Amino acid sequence: MALTVETGTGSATADSYISEADAITYLDNLAASGSSNVFTAATTAASEIALRNATRTIDSMFALRFKGARLLGTQALQWPRVAVVTNDNYAIDSASVPALIKNATCELALRFIADSSGHDTSRLTPDQDSPGAILSERLKADVVETETQYAGASQQKYFKLVADMLGPLLHPGGKVMLT
Repeated sequence: MALTVETGTGSATADSYISEADAITYLDNLAASGSSNVFTAATTAASEIALRNATRTIDSMFALRFKGARLLGTQALQWPRVAVVTNDNYAIDSASVPALIKNATCELALRFIADSSGHDTSRLTPDQDSPGAILSERLKADVVETETQYAGASQQKYFKLVADMLGPLLHPGGKVMLT
């Protein structure tokens, strides 16, 4: 089944933030010289599944943290949104899906494809397991020694690069602002 790409209209049937062709272009432009792009090598069906999963993951992980409000109550995805101003005071066009969202979708789709053979180690920002909340910290002064205990690792995968990419579109500190 072909992707239905959100173009900024608030589609009720959209299932991806970016087309397969645009995702291939983005990922090919970032691929290291001489390296193969596992996304490009995948079948169209596998690439489309990865893009759908990436879109769904972004929406489920960040929906409550995105700035602004969805353009329409009937739209299928979290973007487009109205009243979004980035951390450096640039207004986001409410009739579009920001490049940051599209690029983050590509990065997650690549991870979905690469996951069957291990994580793509060519990326500068690796995925990390969230360590959980800090339970206690101790600093010993006579001999410099630090110790940190965590309350347990999160069972949800933390995609650091994606979270960093989406940072300008999120409320600071993970807080949801209600107005």
